[in-house]
Amino acid sequence: MQTPMNEDTLSAVCCYRGDAHQVKRAMPWYVHHNIPVVILSPANSKVSAYLGAEARHFGKAAYIGQPSLVRQLGYFEILLKYPQRYFLIHDSDSLCLSPELPRELYADDNVVWSNEVTEPRPHESPYPKIAMQPSYFISRSAMERMLEVGRKIETHPITPYVDWFMMAMTAEAGLTNRAFTTLEHPPRTEQPQTPPPSTHPWAQLSYRIHFCGTIFVHPIKTEDQLRLCVESYQNRRK
Repeated sequence: MQTPMNEDTLSAVCCYRGDAHQVKRAMPWYVHHNIPVVILSPANSKVSAYLGAEARHFGKAAYIGQPSLVRQLGYFEILLKYPQRYFLIHDSDSLCLSPELPRELYADDNVVWSNEVTEPRPHESPYPKIAMQPSYFISRSAMERMLEVGRKIETHPITPYVDWFMMAMTAEAGLTNRAFTTLEHPPRTEQPQTPPPSTHPWAQLSYRIHFCGTIFVHPIKTEDQLRLCVESYQNRRK
């Protein structure tokens, strides 16, 4: 039964057959929002329904190039057939650690939220970032506008990825993109001035989760990485 805290929201997980083990491992964090979940996979690399989630299929398995963009548009068309007003879209290696989705996500239907890539662009581009990575939070009206312009966009020869495509559609549709990191809030108790014990990226992420409240994490490829994120969130400073 849907709860008021994440009202009128559908969750989707985009994956391939080879990702099925990751989807199963992360499923408790997909269903803990207490909202419907649909698993989206290519027609030639299907992932079955699991733990009450529906399974829908479209397009071809392709990591890059126009077939991957066409598949993403097909996923949008599938999602828009559902009645919900908001969509939380994961890949098999992304998730939200908090059962409750931040209220800020629902404040403006013209904002598309994501985990943004912050590295410099390797080419000239009219877009503000190189890419937007999962998870994504998109309103119905924003997704409809992205779908309309997305049909006219061709893959970029240098960055032929869905992550770039999401940024391109957002910009061409006249929408605003924001990073989930802007939702982080300082801890109520004073944050230690000492740096994380290691410069390893996963130690840095654990530190951010523990002290800054990061709840949207990507990419999570292994069971150990998932456990580190979950433990950091459970033991975070409040």
